[in-house]
Amino acid sequence: MDEYREIVDSCFDKDSPDLIYNSSKNHAKYLIEKLFKRAEKNIKLYTSGEDITFYEENNVDKIINDNPEIKMDIIIDQDCAKEKYKALFPRAGIFCIEKGKEDFTIQLSDKMSDPDYSVIKHFITIDEKAFRVEKPHDSQSDQVEAVGCAYDEKLTKAINSLFNILISDKFALPAFPA
Repeated sequence: MDEYREIVDSCFDKDSPDLIYNSSKNHAKYLIEKLFKRAEKNIKLYTSGEDITFYEENNVDKIINDNPEIKMDIIIDQDCAKEKYKALFPRAGIFCIEKGKEDFTIQLSDKMSDPDYSVIKHFITIDEKAFRVEKPHDSQSDQVEAVGCAYDEKLTKAINSLFNILISDKFALPAFPA
């Protein structure tokens, strides 16, 4: 884990465009914490909503709740989780995937060079510069395969555009607008 932290820290210190892979929940927690700490303006999170403890255990809610200048929007594809996310992130705008579209995935094949990440179900973007995307996986598994980046404006903007389309095209309906 120490070696992984050094790699992540180095990428963030240098605003590196290199991809950072993670394959465990511990790696994921560390990378997400670094992303949240980097936020200055906005965070966009698309999640299944299954495992909110992932964010609770990391205390990333404090980063958002203690920084009113950071705007956060969350899309959840499980309506039952919206109350939990609103309690954890009370200032966030929360949207739920419309019934019948819960299995919606995003195609990144024309944006992401790694074919393993051409279809995503969970992602987070920070401002217009950093991101993390996960492969679809079983929420009970300790294996969480994802890739992140400390600085890639082009790909982050593409992912943010997809997020905005989800909201504007009514794939995701407001549950708790910010």
